[in-house]
Amino acid sequence: MIDKANACQETFKRLLKTCAIDVSIKGRKKGEPLKSKRKRQMTGYNCFTRNLYGAEKKTAKVEGREPMSYSQLLKMKTWGTLSDKSKATWNDLAKQGCPITPIE
Repeated sequence: MIDKANACQETFKRLLKTCAIDVSIKGRKKGEPLKSKRKRQMTGYNCFTRNLYGAEKKTAKVEGREPMSYSQLLKMKTWGTLSDKSKATWNDLAKQGCPITPIE
């Protein structure tokens, strides 16, 4: 019984050596170095939501309640209710590095 198990293991190892194709998970060649990701410029939407979440945390602290989660805030779809002029303002702020600004 042990001989049969050993024979199966040896056969399996031989099959792996001859039949297995060496392909990495991400599809890059084995010797190719990893490229570092390029950091993208912040968008007006990201700047707006970041400031909105900061304002929500401050308001919740003053009111003595738990702040809404970031995902709950995003689900409110507040960006869609903004006018094009407001969106342009937030896009300009994002180009400046998104300083923390008070939200009206």
